[in-house]
Amino acid sequence: MTTPLHAAVSLTGLLGLLGLITFAKPVDPGAPGARVRVLGLLGLLGLAGFVLPVLSPFGAFGAFGLWGHQNRALRALAHLGFLAPIGVLFLMVT
Repeated sequence: MTTPLHAAVSLTGLLGLLGLITFAKPVDPGAPGARVRVLGLLGLLGLAGFVLPVLSPFGAFGAFGLWGHQNRALRALAHLGFLAPIGVLFLMVT
């Protein structure tokens, strides 16, 4: 049974869509944080959330694809990727 709290945590997977911004406004290759930006690939696991809802919070890792972006506003959005472990822990406990 899905409660509203479960649904809200699952919606953190939508944060993975922030990683798509890098296609329109790519991060400078010389910017620091290249290793963190690789975590953005974990956002693809969020797509599996359509089949296994437990995996949907992994989509928030997609926000890490904006880490070190030259635009200050987009760089700030990368910190939303830290919501992924919180969502994963919540769904593992319940």
